[in-house]
Amino acid sequence: MAALPRPSRSDDPFFSLRCAIGVTAGLALIEPLALNPGMILPSMLVSLFCGQRGPYRPVSSIMTAAILAVLIWTIFGLCVLTQGMPAVQFVALLAVCYGALYLLLRTGNQLGVMVLVFTSMIGVLFGNSRAGAEAMRDAFTVTAVVSALLIPLLNLLLPPRRDAAPIPPPPPPALERPGLHALLRLAVLAPVLLAFLAGAPVSGLIFMIIVALVLGYPTRDAQRTQGRERILSTVQGGLVGIVVLVLFTLQAQFPVLLLLVLLAALWFTERMVAGPRSANTYQLGLSVLAVIVSGATLGTHPLETATTRLLLTIGGAAFGLAALSLLEWAFAPAGRACSGTGQDTPTPQPSASASASAMPRPSG
Repeated sequence: MAALPRPSRSDDPFFSLRCAIGVTAGLALIEPLALNPGMILPSMLVSLFCGQRGPYRPVSSIMTAAILAVLIWTIFGLCVLTQGMPAVQFVALLAVCYGALYLLLRTGNQLGVMVLVFTSMIGVLFGNSRAGAEAMRDAFTVTAVVSALLIPLLNLLLPPRRDAAPIPPPPPPALERPGLHALLRLAVLAPVLLAFLAGAPVSGLIFMIIVALVLGYPTRDAQRTQGRERILSTVQGGLVGIVVLVLFTLQAQFPVLLLLVLLAALWFTERMVAGPRSANTYQLGLSVLAVIVSGATLGTHPLETATTRLLLTIGGAAFGLAALSLLEWAFAPAGRACSGTGQDTPTPQPSASASASAMPRPSG
């Protein structure tokens, strides 16, 4: 995986406003659509809107939504087929995760990271409560439908330039023995997945998601960059989210909350265009903001949510990096990727401009 380049103000003058409105609309739709968990819609819209680069392609936008829905239902169906057979289900989940990791390391296709994260997440939720997995499946399905309608609408009202330069796909990672490296990454992910299936609190699911995301990068530098960006973005998004909620308490009206979220989202998206840090850092920060604010509207404590998320993010990144480093040192000391640092290099994303085969990197 590689990070997207910064959005270009000359190619897409409405990028910041379009993304901010899209995320705010996602927050506003949580209650009317009766979504639970509610944070899925706004946080996924962060990935879908903020991942858009170049000219808008309506077909790619709709196909991305369809792929998202088909993927989540397929993984849920796999869990249903293996229900009542814990060992078989665990092996089946590991097999899918291995295929996703191999796809990532062999081709760099973003579909791999979504399969990896969705498989781990739905598998854990299904193992703890089928009703919880069904709620997550339905939330992602609604998100796919909303994105298929909202992204074309906002691109019609606030379009990028028609002659914007398309983003070329990056070359695949030049990694020796991708099968072995995928197996080593699976060896890191497997005990984490097993621990959650065996009864670890589902509230700590972000730990496993961060581990999976870190493992999806082929090079050590890219893994460290991803870990640093996620830690920093969690701090930024958490602080801004708490400020938004504190200001909201002064005038506790939902339109006021939406206005505050819109302004905060504009702050993050403007810095994606021209901020001192990578665009990915600000995008992830906006995702954290969306999770904290949407969680607070459903009764969770924002400071506790931000603190817990930060600790789990640090723990997941540290564990993933340390465990994989140890295994690579022991079993693949010569295996290295020759390209890709995770820094502002082009890669397809499941936004309106992404190819239909590419999927969004989860904002976590």
